[in-house]
Amino acid sequence: MENASYAKVRLESAPYSTRFGIGILSAVYVIGLLACLIVGTIKGPNVFEKSPPAAVETNSLNVTWYGKIDGMERWHQVLYLHMRLNKPDMISGAVSYEQRYSVSSWASEEPVDDIACPDGCTSECNVGGQCVELAQGIVTDRVIQCPSNEQWCGWTTLLTEEFVEFGTYYMQVDMQEPQLFSNAPEFTLDFEIVYITKEFTTYQMYWHYGWIVITLVFMFVPKIGFFYEMMQLHQNFWSRQQARVGVLLLSLLFFNNVFFGFQIFSPFPRFFFSLYIVFVATFLALMLFFWLELFGDLAAGNMQGTDTALEWERNRKKTVLEYLPKLVLVGLIWIVTVLTYIYVRVQQTGDPSYSTFDDLSTYTGVKVVGLLLATLYFLWLGSLVFRSFTHIESMNSEYIFIMVITLVTIVGTMSAVYTGALAPDQHGSKVFAYFYGMFNIYVLLLAFCYTPAGSIYGDINTNDNLEMVAETGTVPSAGDDTAFTIVESNNQHTML
Repeated sequence: MENASYAKVRLESAPYSTRFGIGILSAVYVIGLLACLIVGTIKGPNVFEKSPPAAVETNSLNVTWYGKIDGMERWHQVLYLHMRLNKPDMISGAVSYEQRYSVSSWASEEPVDDIACPDGCTSECNVGGQCVELAQGIVTDRVIQCPSNEQWCGWTTLLTEEFVEFGTYYMQVDMQEPQLFSNAPEFTLDFEIVYITKEFTTYQMYWHYGWIVITLVFMFVPKIGFFYEMMQLHQNFWSRQQARVGVLLLSLLFFNNVFFGFQIFSPFPRFFFSLYIVFVATFLALMLFFWLELFGDLAAGNMQGTDTALEWERNRKKTVLEYLPKLVLVGLIWIVTVLTYIYVRVQQTGDPSYSTFDDLSTYTGVKVVGLLLATLYFLWLGSLVFRSFTHIESMNSEYIFIMVITLVTIVGTMSAVYTGALAPDQHGSKVFAYFYGMFNIYVLLLAFCYTPAGSIYGDINTNDNLEMVAETGTVPSAGDDTAFTIVESNNQHTML
């Protein structure tokens, strides 16, 4: 711990403080990550199901396409309309062009079957009010990439329905021919409708709520739970490291999406999904703060048991100034993350053609601010990590273990954020299982390691004995007759 006045934690007590114990903890960490990867690979279902491509052959890209899909349920979560173009023979190399189109969409609870409306719900057919208009004539420009030596240009997303709430969806796309292809003799367009499978939603539900149950066990079960054991100690014997781990453990519970079922089946899926995004951003921000604090302690040599209690109590007066720059930086990262999400949601309201991946990338301001904040953070963290390694020879071996698993998690988090792996529908079951497992295993292992395991002063840190100490002013240590005087100042107990 930070100093000798705090109760020992499991990581500092036998058998976990021995080489054998640290080896067991390391094996648990590695095996846990591998198990998540294996389960995701073997048991993970396909994320998407696709309708058969609807090919449209035409001699002009000024074409109107109607599409319909029925049998939708809330289990399918989200629905996309994709399009690709068969590259004309007159173009052999790589090319990109701007495609303008307008999109309209409608929905109904049951399929519309009316002889006067062969395409179902359209701008001309409402069929007795059965059709719910979702979007009407939204005009969008999309840059299409056509690689060299490929017959087809890349798929592009024309429409996104973020929440499946109806049984049947109807789409109308009006394409405008780009100048680039004005002399081409003919075109072939492929349209496909893509949606999340019920099996993947079920898989997500088991995964989310499985980790929630495990997290609750590590929080509250007697003799195991972090919070249960912490409540056996007087708060004056809680270390700052334990407080940070406790906050991180609590945020993990919400990171695991406690409202996932409401997000799928409630009448307010947008609200619960937005709440989940805030939980994810908060969890990541708290982890960023925890890492700065952890490596700050390691860099200062506070994991070696060299500070006296009195010195530490004096240093605690500096914590506000120490915390403020870190809180400001991490807070800005949290604000940018949440505001970006809010911006995307506002854009998607009434505009199903808006694509997070295609349209948001054009806003360089967001990328510049995000890159600047990330650079500042990792420069700061990198300097603390470097300074921590200067103390590694004198560092307790158990805290070398904490440092190693933290560095592994930092690298994993960077790759998850960079690749967008926290958006599971974009990467598949295996990636979803691994990264969610990585965060859970890391925080739960921290909670296990930082759970109190007694005191180097015997049992003086229990609430009952602390009251006795406050009355008598002295307490014998475990194993000898030395007395420790308890000085009360502003309701804080300090051992001298």
